[in-house]
Amino acid sequence: NNTHTEQPFMGKPGIPREEPFGIPPQKMPVAGAAYTRRAVMIFEDRKNGYTIELPEGWHERKGKFGTLSHHSILFGLIGDKHYFESADGRSRLTLSAGANIWPGPLIRKAAMCDFLVFNVFLELKETDLTEIEGFCLGGEENTIYYWYESPHGSGRFISAVREGREYTLRTSVVKDDDDTLEKDSEIEGIITSFRFVDSGIAE
Repeated sequence: NNTHTEQPFMGKPGIPREEPFGIPPQKMPVAGAAYTRRAVMIFEDRKNGYTIELPEGWHERKGKFGTLSHHSILFGLIGDKHYFESADGRSRLTLSAGANIWPGPLIRKAAMCDFLVFNVFLELKETDLTEIEGFCLGGEENTIYYWYESPHGSGRFISAVREGREYTLRTSVVKDDDDTLEKDSEIEGIITSFRFVDSGIAE
């Protein structure tokens, strides 16, 4: 029985619920890259060793559509990237995974901050960024999490380093007075569904 009652979203993201919606990692299907269960798409990157759940109507987009990440800007297009968006196109997610190039978390954090502030499309100031402390992506303590709100909407930028590899999630939600809180809650569910699994990368 995999039932779960969603908690109401209270504005800015906080520490994830102890039991986020989704399938426990030990019960994940063995094969397949993307498959559905109860109107939820489970995306699995077996090469880089992670899975994530996407709500009904979300789909993967090929190509790039303006959601690069900090290492893309500073060091070229490195790592493996996947792009997703909601059925209405207002919510977007970029996942990336690749070798960790940062000598320490402070430099990584500064690069993330600079990427967001200097992104001309976001129109952000440094004071618009809120660091969410204590969050562990997929249980990984070495995680940095920024939340922001811009004139255009809200977004999240998360970086976790695990076993010499960096995993990043970038999300954006276009502002709309009617359902912005619902969209933000949906993003929260996606983030908390992220799980690390055994990767196919040889040591």
